[in-house]
Amino acid sequence: MYRNIYLKLSTFQLRIITVFIVFMGIVMTASAQQTISGRVTDETNGGIPGVSVTIKGQSKGATTNTKGEYTLTASAGQTLVFTYVGYAAKEAVVGASATININLSPNSNDLTEVVVVGYGTAKKGDLTGSIAGIGSKEIEDCLFKMHYRRYRVGCLE
Repeated sequence: MYRNIYLKLSTFQLRIITVFIVFMGIVMTASAQQTISGRVTDETNGGIPGVSVTIKGQSKGATTNTKGEYTLTASAGQTLVFTYVGYAAKEAVVGASATININLSPNSNDLTEVVVVGYGTAKKGDLTGSIAGIGSKEIEDCLFKMHYRRYRVGCLE
C-alpha cells in the first residue's frame, strides 16, 4: 500500500517533502535552546566582572559584566563552566530553570608563587601582564655574547 504512494510521487515532490522534514528538524532543535542568565559572585556576594562562562565541549560562551551578570543561550542538559583567574572553576548543568547563580571560591594554590619583576617582587596573582621565565644558562650566554659584541671581537649568533 505505501509502496504505491512512493511510486506515484515525482522526484520534485520527494525533494519538497525532504526539505520540509529537514526544516522542521532545525526548527525543533532551535526551539530546545533557552536563554540562561545569572550572576557570578565571590565569597562576599559581590559580583565578579570578567568571568568566562562557556558551554563545556564548545567554544560558545559569554563573559560577566561589571555586576557579575551574564546571559547565554544553551540547551537543557548542557554543562556551563565558570572560570576566573584566582578562583576555582565551577560547573553547572542547565535544567528547567532559566537562572543559574554561581558563587566562586578563591583558589589560593594559584596565588602563592612569587615573581621577580624588573623593579621588585610581586605575587603571581597580582600581575596582569605576560610572564616569561629565564634560566641561569640563558643569562650566561647573553652576557657572553654582549661582551664580545661590545669589544667587537666577533659577532656571535
